[in-house]
Amino acid sequence: MKIKSVEASWVHIPIPPERQHTSDFGRTLSFDGTVVRIDTECGITGWGEAKAQVGGMAQNQAL
Repeated sequence: MKIKSVEASWVHIPIPPERQHTSDFGRTLSFDGTVVRIDTECGITGWGEAKAQVGGMAQNQAL
């Protein structure tokens, strides 16, 4: 089985006010992450996700 393609997409998800978290860094208004799709030559598609601690958009642009 060989990988045919890999696609990474940045996602920005707003957090409803009643679920937002406040810390010394301020209030968390949204969640940033990366969704990854991997396709094989056999027609199998796999999905994965990751949460970056910092720089989510910059890391996605690097991919």
